[in-house]
Amino acid sequence: LARMASSRVARGSALLRWLEREGCEHSVTLGTTPSAGVGVFASRDVGKGEVLVSCPMRCVIGAAETRRGDADDETVAFQDAMDALRVADGSGDSPGSDDDREGTPVSDSTRMQLVLLRERNLAETEE
Repeated sequence: LARMASSRVARGSALLRWLEREGCEHSVTLGTTPSAGVGVFASRDVGKGEVLVSCPMRCVIGAAETRRGDADDETVAFQDAMDALRVADGSGDSPGSDDDREGTPVSDSTRMQLVLLRERNLAETEE
């Protein structure tokens, strides 16, 4: 468990270094606690409502980036696969009905989760 926490802190620290190079300003550090595991902590005293992390928009992944068209072929194929995903609506219709085959497109939050999982996998395969 300690090794996994250390690995997570190292990956998070690498992310913070990249964000700093990209112009992000922050007052946080990563670390571990015996009771909560890995976490993000304020690196200085902060006042109520004070900003702890400020990043240029180019560093932010949002729902729009999951639909970006200026990507490499692998990313476009991944985006197309996400576009094709459907969630059954749970209406109780029979499994073979047109509604169940069509379903609802995955939500923006699900798209974000899938993009982040893909990025994590890509980073792990590059190590």
